[in-house]
Amino acid sequence: MQTLLAVGDNLVDCYPALGLEFPGGNCLNVAVQAARAGLRVSYLGAVGTDRRGTLIRETLAAENVDFERGRIVEGPSAYCVIGHQEGDRVFLDSHLGVSRFTLTEGDLAFAARHTVVHSAQASGTDEFIGLLAQQTLVSYDFSTVRDEAFIRGIAQHSFLASFSGSSLSSTEVDGLVELSLSSGAQWVLVTLGDRGAVLHAPGRVYSIPSVPVESLDTLGAGDAFVANVLAGLVSGAEPHAFLYQAALKAAETCTHFGGVGHGSPFFLSDKTRL
Repeated sequence: MQTLLAVGDNLVDCYPALGLEFPGGNCLNVAVQAARAGLRVSYLGAVGTDRRGTLIRETLAAENVDFERGRIVEGPSAYCVIGHQEGDRVFLDSHLGVSRFTLTEGDLAFAARHTVVHSAQASGTDEFIGLLAQQTLVSYDFSTVRDEAFIRGIAQHSFLASFSGSSLSSTEVDGLVELSLSSGAQWVLVTLGDRGAVLHAPGRVYSIPSVPVESLDTLGAGDAFVANVLAGLVSGAEPHAFLYQAALKAAETCTHFGGVGHGSPFFLSDKTRL
């Protein structure tokens, strides 16, 4: 069975207008979505000793994501306060809490037991990407990073390099793909919002339109897309099939609040929660 280790960020997304908060963060979302897609998944990240940390750990357990190498650190878990404008998320406030951590030799050995490791620009793990790539395949989500030197430095280690590109022109997307492939990435995924997505490998190009949906919340849609593409790639599936599945799952994510669900009450008066 193919296995994935997500290494990096987690947080709790707080929705004051709804009175709810949800577990999230790129690496946590990808871990959960990859498990739903059929991979055996582990998550390596740091959570606090507060109720938000408990929510994150309970969500991972409920989604069959292993937390064997995870850290529980005295202090607050990371959070982000979310607002919305016409269905799109707006970040109002955030705090990293105890979410930053350093990989150990034991963590690297654990990574080597997996088919692929996923991390992201928001995770603070960049200095370890080269070491992780010495252990196994690496997937990295650049989000909206466009710095050429940074992309070259990470893409050279990447099995899958992913980008959020909804604001990019076709020419800009092509340039981002060429930069990543020429730097050494084996596959490059660019999600384009309501324009769908493109997946490139040397000499191969695949595209998929978005699936129309009445969107409540776009948070986590890109992570769902990345997780399903990654699951398809490591499983050897046919790209058009797993791209369609990825588009469906991304659309489905837009129909509910929170990246992976598992909402919990949010209390503005509780000073320990913010």
